[in-house]
Amino acid sequence: MLGLALLFGLVTAAVNLLGSLLAVTRKYDGGATIRNSIGFGGGFLLAAAFFEVLPASLEGGATMPLYVIAGYMVVYLFEQLFATHAHESPHSGLLPPVPKEGSPADHTLVQELQHADALISPHAGLAALVGFNVHDFIDGLAIGAAMLTSNTLGVVVFLAVLLHEAPAGFSIAAILLGAGRSRRTAVLAGGSIGVATLIGIMVPFAIGELSESTAQIFLALSAGSFVYIAATNLIPAASAGGAGTSRIPFLYVVAGILIFLATSEVAERLLG
Repeated sequence: MLGLALLFGLVTAAVNLLGSLLAVTRKYDGGATIRNSIGFGGGFLLAAAFFEVLPASLEGGATMPLYVIAGYMVVYLFEQLFATHAHESPHSGLLPPVPKEGSPADHTLVQELQHADALISPHAGLAALVGFNVHDFIDGLAIGAAMLTSNTLGVVVFLAVLLHEAPAGFSIAAILLGAGRSRRTAVLAGGSIGVATLIGIMVPFAIGELSESTAQIFLALSAGSFVYIAATNLIPAASAGGAGTSRIPFLYVVAGILIFLATSEVAERLLG
């Protein structure tokens, strides 16, 4: 079981690297293709949270919603504290100044996909890297805990995590390039969040006989994380683009939900 979990981790790390390589080898225009793919990923993640991961965690009892909220807030706080908008001018200190205008939603990590050519300070690049690694470590915990619960749930969580790994790898590489780092450093940054996922996967197994309640806590944290990423980052980003933007991304969100339900059923039949 650990071997399969680590294989999943290696695949996610490879996808992170692929996203980073895309960032350093080509310019991304943030057009219809990325909006549609982000919408699909948002729908899939939202369905994973509500149809699979959240129900599994709630079997742990009445305290599990507290961990769901905690998972949501952890990602929210790290994103607000560490993820910075690619349009920021250089500044001193680790944390960016409070923006004078614009919505806080403009500072979410997915928005960086649409601003890959802008410059940010080296401090901001480092802070963003910390935020990405924390998030992917939580993803790894989710995969490891899910594998210890059941192979079916492990596959579902792995697929859910996998869908947003390429945008994550692309984003962190684009941020570091904008901060003046080399292409090699940008690619290594994408690799680092893959390593964070692998470490997170091993933690539940290293604990030993992980109790069912502990696994459910990890899953609850993951559910909150998935809800935040899907509802705050991916789905709104899919609709970005100003007046006259096509409503086709909405169909991709629905498609993501339907594909999740289909893959969940397939996983249940194959591994159940």
